[in-house]
Amino acid sequence: ESHRTILDARRGITKTVVYVADARFITASKGARGAGKECDRLELWNLKTGQRETNVDLEFVVNDLAVDATGRNIAVVGDDWRVHLFASDSLAPIRSFRAHDQRITAVAFHPARPVLATGSTDLAIKLWDHQTGTLLDRFLGSRHEPLDLAFSASGARLVVGSGDKRTRVYETKLFSESP
Repeated sequence: ESHRTILDARRGITKTVVYVADARFITASKGARGAGKECDRLELWNLKTGQRETNVDLEFVVNDLAVDATGRNIAVVGDDWRVHLFASDSLAPIRSFRAHDQRITAVAFHPARPVLATGSTDLAIKLWDHQTGTLLDRFLGSRHEPLDLAFSASGARLVVGSGDKRTRVYETKLFSESP
């Protein structure tokens, strides 16, 4: 047999998942509706024990997760127009800041710098210093919302997949080859 299941966690519909360490991962799943509003839940899982270590009920619907190159921070974005940063080992909140004027659809960490890219239904792609929440750059990608973002391994380029069925690759001065 070429594969085996080592964990089968049944806790609701899993919407997105990121690995944060060799034996740990974080899921965002549909949570309970609070006050007539749909909300989601983050869960930290341990593959060695097969157990959920902790969870956080959120006040918003999650659209995307990203983990930074150190594996210590995760960014969570969704329908509340904010970036939420959490410690990956405990799901403790680090900071939150308003990033867009509409629902955030995609997020990605730069591989070497404290830069976070976000994309939104407001059609903007924004680059942030995730340690301070300071806006570094903003540009419009297309006339359709960005659905996915990814930095190249060097961080010199940002790839954007969007709702117009196109993929674009951007270079800016912020993405220079030297960190």
